[in-house]
Order: sequence, then structure tokens, then C-alpha cells
Amino acid sequence: MEPSPAKYSLLIVEDDSMARELMRRMLRRIAHTTFEASDGKQGLELCLEHLPDAVVTDLEMPVMNGWEMLERIKEQNPDQPVVVVTAFADEASEVPLADQVIVKPIVKARLFEAIEKAIHG
Repeated sequence: MEPSPAKYSLLIVEDDSMARELMRRMLRRIAHTTFEASDGKQGLELCLEHLPDAVVTDLEMPVMNGWEMLERIKEQNPDQPVVVVTAFADEASEVPLADQVIVKPIVKARLFEAIEKAIHG
């Protein structure tokens, strides 16, 4: 499924700058606006300020990890679409606050599909 170009505002939360840049480049096709955070605290602040269409986040990060960030986001907005990107396959089934979970390495088509499902159900 090839999505329509540039239709979402997306928040990428990833502490690895190279991974964050890769995701930003991948998402350029479906994002009209992209916000970026390098830790969960910054991600939470950006999410609450900008109310993106979806959050794409890692779990293991400094300052505030993705687990805590997700809890706080969902407390404020239970309907916030969230896609978790993790390097740990065993975590994929253990993230109840995520709408979609994908395991690294990231495949662009799978990421697009996960975002579409998170937003549209």
C-alpha cells in the first residue's frame, strides 16, 4: 500500500541521531510536518504542544524512556496514535500502550503501514 504524499504531522522520538535522521527521511513522503525529539521528556513536551497525527518512538532512551513517555502521553490523550519501533523482538508483544509495534531494522513499507493502522485503526 503506497500512501498519499505528505498528509500527516508526525513526531519521531529516537535518541540515536542517525536512526532519527533515517526515519525522518523515510517519513518525508507521508509527513507534511515532522517534529523530532532525542529523549522521552522532549518527546512528551513536543507531543503535548503540537498534537501530531502520530508518534513514532523508540523505547530505550535517556532522560525519560519511551515507556514512561507513552504512559504520560496516553494519560493526557488516550487516543493519541503511537507506533513503537524497537530493536528487541520480545518487546513487540509487550507494549500495550502502542497502537502498532515494529521491530528494527525498519522497512519503509512496514513503517508506513504501521502509521496508517495506528491513525486509522
